[in-house]
Parts: sequence; C-alpha cells; structure tokens
Amino acid sequence: MRSLVWMEDVGAEHAEVDFDGPPRGCDDDLDGALDCDLGRSPLTDPTPVLRRGLLDGGGRVAPIMARVRVPHPQVIRHPRWYTHLDQGSVRYESAGFAAGLPYDADGLVIDYPGAARAVR
Repeated sequence: MRSLVWMEDVGAEHAEVDFDGPPRGCDDDLDGALDCDLGRSPLTDPTPVLRRGLLDGGGRVAPIMARVRVPHPQVIRHPRWYTHLDQGSVRYESAGFAAGLPYDADGLVIDYPGAARAVR
C-alpha cells in the first residue's frame, strides 16, 4: 500500500476563522446537491466522479455541489461539469476554472493545477 501526501501552496495569507459564532451564510438553494466540495481541497472532487463512473467512461455530467468556501466558511450552490477524457482522466469545469484532472488507481486526484499534487 502506498501513501499520498498533499502539498498545497496557498500563498502568504492566513485568515482566522471564528467557528464559535453563528454560520456566516448558507445558500438557500442547495436542492439537488448530493455531494459536498471543500474549497481549496482536491480531496472532494473524486466523489461525484466516482459516483458516476467517469474514470472508466461515460460522457459529461453536471452535478450540483454544496461548496464550503474557505477560509471564511459559507456554504453555496456550486454547479460544475465533469467530462470523461480517457481512462483515469476527467475534465473539470466551473465558473472561472477548467482543467484536466488525472486520477490514480485508488480514485484520488494526483494533480490539481494551481492547488495541489500528490507526492510519494
């Protein structure tokens, strides 16, 4: 068994988050959101991809995600598109970002441009 370690370059900014206070906002329209997406993390992208079998084939799907924004927690409706490219590779698209994402045999993203990449 092998391990993956994620390295993330988020720049020099660090924000303090108040988890003791009331929620800072939640989109009222989360109907249809089956999956949760944690901002700045590639670890949540496999969920809708694996659920729909896109690593092995298929076409294009448009799941609605409940996205948790960070560093200032807020849950929003976040539509996106995933398109099967080839075995183990899916194109991700959302407002303002698109990239081909390669997955390993365990179904984890191994390179997320601008956010993280797996290292051994």
